[in-house]
Order: sequence, then structure tokens, then C-alpha cells
Amino acid sequence: MKIRYSLAVLALYLTLAVSYGFGLAGMLDPTFGNGGVVQPNVGAGNTFSYSDAAIAPNGDIVVSGTVTENGVGTFAAIIRYLPSGVQDASFGTNGVVTLPPPASYFLGTSLTMSVAVQPNG
Repeated sequence: MKIRYSLAVLALYLTLAVSYGFGLAGMLDPTFGNGGVVQPNVGAGNTFSYSDAAIAPNGDIVVSGTVTENGVGTFAAIIRYLPSGVQDASFGTNGVVTLPPPASYFLGTSLTMSVAVQPNG
């Protein structure tokens, strides 16, 4: 009887954990971004490719990658998200900072970056 009760309590807990995002390892957190997923807003017609990410001491998420503008120019970029998964509008332009390529950069070359956050944020 105790085993059945324990199994019933465990089943209820797992159901609630999945339903409310308290989750099992590997499950998306539905309270983060849009159902556990964020899509970068880098402007109409532009695409973003992630290369690295770091979490700041305050919980902000900083990602690096490249922005391709209208399929033509490619720029190194950094996007900062709040812990909720919303782009931090106080960072750069609507949460995005783009860095122009150096003069020696040739179109078609892969431009990737790593990102790190100092302990003081």
C-alpha cells in the first residue's frame, strides 16, 4: 500500500513538474523567452548565427555570433538577454551591438567570436 501511494505521489509530482516547468533535465523552461526559446531580433531581413554564450553574475545572458544583413554584409555581433529571455533594450540598439569587420576581412570568410563576462559584470 505504501509503495502504491509513493508511486502515485511521484507520478503527480512529475506531472506537475513538467506542466509548470520545474523540470526534468533537458526540458525547455516555458517561462523563458517564448515557450523556452528565444529568437534574436536583429532587424528585418537579417539573420543571426550564434557562436558562443556566457551568463553574467546578475543572470543576463550574453551571446556572440554573426549578423548577415539582407544576405550581403556579415558583421560580428553581441546580443544581451535578460534572465527572462527578452533582449535587453538598454544594451546597444535594442539589445544588439554589431562590430564592423576589420579592413582585411573578405566577404565569405567565417567570422566567429567567443564571449566572456568579467566577474564584476
